[in-house]
Amino acid sequence: LTLSDENERFTAEFFVETGVGYVLPTAQEKYRGVIGLIPMGSQYTPVTKANYIVESTRVGNRTDYERLVLEVWTNGSVAPNDALTQAAHILDKYFRMFFELGRVGLGRPEVDNDAQEDELINVPDMSIDDLDFSQRTFNCLRRAGIMTLRQLAISNEGELTSIRGFGKKSLNEVRERLSQHGVDLKPARGSFASIDLLDDDDDL
Repeated sequence: LTLSDENERFTAEFFVETGVGYVLPTAQEKYRGVIGLIPMGSQYTPVTKANYIVESTRVGNRTDYERLVLEVWTNGSVAPNDALTQAAHILDKYFRMFFELGRVGLGRPEVDNDAQEDELINVPDMSIDDLDFSQRTFNCLRRAGIMTLRQLAISNEGELTSIRGFGKKSLNEVRERLSQHGVDLKPARGSFASIDLLDDDDDL
């Protein structure tokens, strides 16, 4: 786009949205056919580049160990270590689907993924920074890679109470914040410690 006259003015309106991954200009269905609009490719991920290196390393007298080196570059909207933490948390969520494969046929109810997705439609994808958690609760969630309200909404009591330093007060605080957005904290799967058996946060 060029302007041949220095006195000319150019005015544009930009549409900014949240999303996942990369979306091609031709895939911007929402704006297809709109006159005067130029669709652009949308890069939603804050990670601009990632690389890994596996190299030999020595531990004591043994030289047959390997070391993993991860290199992560971001656009500055999130720190590389936080991006890696979130990625690990997402990966952990996917691997949890395999945890119960050996228990098929024990009568455990199947998870309705469609119902879960419908439940999260109205949950805003807001950062836990905006939920006014106490410093202890915030640090516990961040340590576990739970960075948004939606990630918190798909967690359950068992997962939260397994976080180091997460006690009664933190659990009640999370329940209260979720309730404010119309979401109930999911119970733990299988056997879990009652909230009455949890340590007080101040005692940790």
